[in-house]
Amino acid sequence: MVQKGVKLPDALLYAGIAAIAPILGMLVGALRIDAWGRRPVMWVSGSTMILCALAFVFGNGAVVLIVAGFVFQIAASVFIPTSSIYFAEQFPTSTRARATAALWAINRFGAVIAPLALLPLLQSHGPFPLAVLIGATLLSGMGLLWIMPPGRHGGCHYRAEARDDLARDAPVCQRRVGRGAAPG
Repeated sequence: MVQKGVKLPDALLYAGIAAIAPILGMLVGALRIDAWGRRPVMWVSGSTMILCALAFVFGNGAVVLIVAGFVFQIAASVFIPTSSIYFAEQFPTSTRARATAALWAINRFGAVIAPLALLPLLQSHGPFPLAVLIGATLLSGMGLLWIMPPGRHGGCHYRAEARDDLARDAPVCQRRVGRGAAPG
C-alpha cells in the first residue's frame, strides 16, 4: 500500500480495519453456507476476491485500496472455511479426518512458501503480475468446482418448521426425493 502512495497512518488504519473483516466474513458464511450450498458460496466469494484484487491493483487512493482489501478479507474468510467443509465432504467418513488433515497441512505449507516465492515477483514487476497469478489460481480452483460433485447435502437447507422432530433434522431436498422431486 505504501508503494501505491498510501501514507503509513492510512496503511495502519487498514490493518486495524482488516482485523474486523474475518469476523464479518464468518458471520456471512454462517448465514449463507447451508442455505446456498458450498459451491455457490465458493463461486460468489471467489469471484468477489478476484474483483477486489483487480480493484486493489488498478485503484488509487487510500479509500479504494482500504475498501478493496477489506472486502477481499471478508470474501476470503467465507471462501476458506467453506472450501474446508466442501472438500471434507468429498471423502468417505473412514478417511475424512486423515485426508482433511493432510490437505490442511499442504495448505499451510503453501501459505509459508507463497510469500517467499511471490515477494520477488512483487518487487521486480509490481502488483499486476501478482494479481494475475492470484486471479488465475482462483479461476482454476473455481473451474474445478464446476466439475466436482456437490457437497454432502448438495446445497440443501434445513427447515425448522418440519412437522415432526425426526424430519426436522433432514435436509429439505432429501425429504422431497421420496415425493418425486430431484435433490437440490
